[in-house]
Amino acid sequence: SAEERDTSKVQAVLAKRLPPPFRGDFLYVPPPLTKVRAPRGAEGGVASGNGSSSSSRGAQIILSNILILLPGLGDTAAPYRKFAASMELPQTGCVSLRPPLPIPLDMGYQWFESFEPDMNLIQPKKGEKRRIRSLQKSRSILHDAIGAIRATFNLPLSRIFLFGFSQGGIVCVDTALNPPLGGLSGRIGGVIAVSSSLLEEFEEAAEGEEEEEEE
Repeated sequence: SAEERDTSKVQAVLAKRLPPPFRGDFLYVPPPLTKVRAPRGAEGGVASGNGSSSSSRGAQIILSNILILLPGLGDTAAPYRKFAASMELPQTGCVSLRPPLPIPLDMGYQWFESFEPDMNLIQPKKGEKRRIRSLQKSRSILHDAIGAIRATFNLPLSRIFLFGFSQGGIVCVDTALNPPLGGLSGRIGGVIAVSSSLLEEFEEAAEGEEEEEEE
């Protein structure tokens, strides 16, 4: 179908533009069809515009927003295909990105370093910076990905949104708080973080700065 061909084209373009850590496992889900009124006397589909493509008589894909989906610890992009399609967000396409950093022992992927050598979770404590440093690395990669996605769909940053679960939610909030994104000025449209929070190490660092200012 025309919709499937358009989706394949977008996947191919993103596969070239996304940073290498995301190219191996990502997916694009197009917006649901939007019913439109064809011009009087016109036949067939309606001409596309603003990233849209004609799909069927009286309906077309119109893309005005992008929602970037960031999975949690150990997860991949694939499970989010059904979730993205089930939301049926009007005029909104979805791009799901697998976390970029591998977990030891082939246990999946992560947005930041999460495990000790014995595979126990890293616990936040004074002087512990492994999670922060690796999150900053992922932040930089995600900034580049947002720039590539924005360029692919020719949308302003204000039309790009982030949705993250667990670790993905931590990255959502961190990314929104640390522009510029993808070398661009401005801010993204918004973030949704589910079962998430800021890393405790960031909170402790902020408290330390406040104490220094008071002294």
